Amino acid sequence: MKKIGFILLLTSVFITSVLFAANPSKEIDNKCRQNLKALNSATKKMMEEKEYNMHPWVSLKQVGNIYTDFDKYIDVSKIVGPTPSCEYFMVYKDKNEYEWLCNLHGVMEGELITLKYHEYQLHGRINSKYKTNKEYEKHSKGMLMWTEYSLTPKEFFLYQYNTNPILTTVISIVLFVGSFLLLKSFFKF
Repeated sequence: MKKIGFILLLTSVFITSVLFAANPSKEIDNKCRQNLKALNSATKKMMEEKEYNMHPWVSLKQVGNIYTDFDKYIDVSKIVGPTPSCEYFMVYKDKNEYEWLCNLHGVMEGELITLKYHEYQLHGRINSKYKTNKEYEKHSKGMLMWTEYSLTPKEFFLYQYNTNPILTTVISIVLFVGSFLLLKSFFKF
């Protein structure tokens, strides 16, 4: 009887801890969106103050070399992607249509797509108005690669946990207890 009480206590502790767990996928999405908002805002301020001959495609790493006063509007060193695949670029169509994008999350406005990035379920956006830009087209195809990503067994478990931690924890506990009881019945310990 003490074993059952211990198992119930352990199960309730696990479920309680899961209820207060943060969703890392959502945190990654939010961090990247904050970076994109900051970059878009800084670019808007820069373009309001001075007329620029903008390039159709610029990486964040190049922007300081091309637009030397960009660092007046934002500290580029503080823009760090939440994943190794988050790299920032600006796509420019005209003075009213330009936007920063992430290599993984895409742009701020556009068609929503769901990505499997290793163990995370992320959300990105693709905007068809930039499809005429060849670099953006390559970016879109690279981003869509993550919709078909094949998870490893470890990533699959972590992905399931990140998308539904309560159910994954309950199933794991049931499988663990079931395996323990099955082994106990075979080996009589």
